[in-house]
Amino acid sequence: MTKHLEISQAAADKIKAHLTDDTRLLLSYDDGVGPYSHHGLVALQVSFQLILINNDMPYTDYDQALDSNLGTIYFKGYSEKFLG
Repeated sequence: MTKHLEISQAAADKIKAHLTDDTRLLLSYDDGVGPYSHHGLVALQVSFQLILINNDMPYTDYDQALDSNLGTIYFKGYSEKFLG
C-alpha cells in the first residue's frame, strides 16, 4: 500500500516558498527521539511537526517515506500508527 499525505493548497503554497533542490521534508513525531524533536510527550497526546532540513543534515531516525503533493516526506516508522 502506498502511503500518501495530501497537503492543502494554502499550506503547500507557504511551504513551497522555503523549498529548494537541497531540501528534505520530515514529518516528525514529537517524542524526543532524534535531533529535531525537542521533548517527549507524557500524556496521550499526538503531535507532529513538518520540518525542512538540508539534504546533508542527519535524518537516520526517519526510516520510512510517504508521497505527498510536495514530494517525498520522511517519518519515523514506529510513528506510522498515529498517522491517519
